[in-house]
Amino acid sequence: MINDTTLIDAVTRLRQGDRATLAQAMTLIESSHPRHQELSARLLDAIMPFTGNALRLGITGTPGAGKSTFLEAFGMLLIRQNLRVAVIAVDPSSR
Repeated sequence: MINDTTLIDAVTRLRQGDRATLAQAMTLIESSHPRHQELSARLLDAIMPFTGNALRLGITGTPGAGKSTFLEAFGMLLIRQNLRVAVIAVDPSSR
């Protein structure tokens, strides 16, 4: 898990595309524990200068509207252009 002593190393691993570190960072950022919130803010501050031209795109719609189909096609289009894609899916109706 990412902590005070591994924060800088975590930034390096994130920049290298390490998926395990990305999963740890996401877990840390989602945590409501006050200590985790402070550490996640420091992590985000440390990684932000390296985000370059990263884009975030939100897709919403009713069930069956074609969100997944669109994301698959759009993601593959970006990958064919040698771009890197990450999809984080959230179902707000889930608890």
